[in-house]
Amino acid sequence: MSCKQEGVKVVCIPQRGGTKAPEREAYEKSREFKDGQRFRAGIEGASRYCSAVAA
Repeated sequence: MSCKQEGVKVVCIPQRGGTKAPEREAYEKSREFKDGQRFRAGIEGASRYCSAVAA
């Protein structure tokens, strides 16, 4: 099942492999997508820090 079908409003997972369609390339350059990428990077760093401290 895709993220959109699950009700995710902003999908910020980049396409890997293959040739990107022009629509996908434009979406990955959009502010909405880039903001989501920054959020994901921050959350991953925080969760790794918490798991390292807890161990």
